Amino acid sequence: MKGETTSKILEAIGDSVVEIGDIFLAILSAGYGASHRTIDFERSKLQRGRERLYFRKEQEKILRKRYSSLLFKLKRDHLIQEEEQNGKRFFRSTLTGKNKLRALKNTLPTPHYKEDKGRSNSVTIISFDIPELERRKRFWLRSALKQLGFQLIQKSVWMGKVNIPKEFLDDLRTLKIINYLEIFTINKSGSLREIL
Repeated sequence: MKGETTSKILEAIGDSVVEIGDIFLAILSAGYGASHRTIDFERSKLQRGRERLYFRKEQEKILRKRYSSLLFKLKRDHLIQEEEQNGKRFFRSTLTGKNKLRALKNTLPTPHYKEDKGRSNSVTIISFDIPELERRKRFWLRSALKQLGFQLIQKSVWMGKVNIPKEFLDDLRTLKIINYLEIFTINKSGSLREIL
């Protein structure tokens, strides 16, 4: 029918502003004799594809910006230095960077102690006074004591009917905080009977 393509183009455009290239590609993709709905579907597929491409490019820009920002911060803090050899650029860790890495690797162990199924008949009291410089280790100790089933009695004093696992004592030695702890075991509860 004469003017069929023209009418389809005019229908596809309608009242909106549409890229002419999209309309022609949609008509060609839809095939001869396609309905207005099919052409519109093909046009929307083209637009979605373009939007995905635009989104991907924007994400790549954001990632490049983050990468540049991270490199800037590492250089500013003298953790890495940039060097060039044979026209190639590469980064080398500085002494400060190596020390920082060593400090970051010196992480605290995760409290993973197995609970003793049977509760102890004796009461164990743990008291500690860990210096402020070892604050991270103090926080670790508190979470380990909670995980073991101890209860806070007073600031830095914990109590429970818990058998202390060997792994916990090994971690205290490894972290070099065992000298800041006092561990008491009480076999006769006396007035503690009311608390427990």
